[in-house]
Amino acid sequence: MAQAFVFICDVCVSAVVCPRREVAFVKVKYLVEYLLLRTGTLLLASIPYRVALAIGWLIAFKMHWILSFRVRATRQRLQAVFGTEKSDSEIRHIAWLAWRNFVFGMIDVVRLSAMTREWFMNNVDCSDVMPRLEDWRRSGTGMIVAAPHMGSWIMGGGGIALMGFPVFGIAGKQRNPLFARWTQRWQENTGFELLIRGNSPTLAALSRLQKGRILAIQPDVRVPQADLSVAFLGDTINMGSGMGVLAWYGKAPILPVYLLREGWTRHKICALPLVECDRSRTKSESVRQTSEQVMKRFEELIRRHPEQWFWCNSRWLLDPVVVDPPVDGVV
Repeated sequence: MAQAFVFICDVCVSAVVCPRREVAFVKVKYLVEYLLLRTGTLLLASIPYRVALAIGWLIAFKMHWILSFRVRATRQRLQAVFGTEKSDSEIRHIAWLAWRNFVFGMIDVVRLSAMTREWFMNNVDCSDVMPRLEDWRRSGTGMIVAAPHMGSWIMGGGGIALMGFPVFGIAGKQRNPLFARWTQRWQENTGFELLIRGNSPTLAALSRLQKGRILAIQPDVRVPQADLSVAFLGDTINMGSGMGVLAWYGKAPILPVYLLREGWTRHKICALPLVECDRSRTKSESVRQTSEQVMKRFEELIRRHPEQWFWCNSRWLLDPVVVDPPVDGVV
């Protein structure tokens, strides 16, 4: 009862303290989204972890049939990558597990605000990555930790911050100001700093790398503008060059890591060999080389653990870049 009262008060306060300009543009859907998020946080963060995941399983099962078009797209993507290597039944099973694991990851996100250092240490095996991070701490240099969208990737970043490592990331601005306020709260709780695109994040990221901090980045997303063409999953993808550029200018090594969900409630973070810029090459050559090395390792991981990757992502990596046609003879 007390928690419900706090929840209602929090919603009211959020609407009141929001600047007038923001309140004027807050749409009904923003408030509905926020109410659903806070309701989910209230319920799912206060019950046992396995029970919360059981609710997530039911949601995943229901949405797996409601969003049948997304399921078909996921199976087509798996078929295109694995071909005859996987049978139809294996493809269907992987597609289901990938979707279920994604929903489980969203349950983890909702519970982020209540995550503690003790909970993270008891549920996440960091024995492989922790020595690498401790070596980095002693070096006093900046580092880029690159992770694919595998396992509960957001929880991993927040957990590493809870362990006392100075981690930051870069993300787009949230359209929903109420949701942005909630995001800011869990960042403050874990110590994970988030830089917002549009506010000179590149310069801010370089400054932090030079001060010996860790940039957490997920490069396995498709960017809409033509940037860097790299071989991946038997095709060519258009990925952002930001990771390689920051590694070059920040003189920071890239540590590829990946997160695996083991069963329902256990997680593991593993580290791969460092990828470093070849300073004997030109900047563009080095950016391409480091990007290719990281994505090659990600491809090997995805092929070994296809059920852990986010195949249903709407920003599908292998989609071609859409180039706007020239306007009236303008090239």
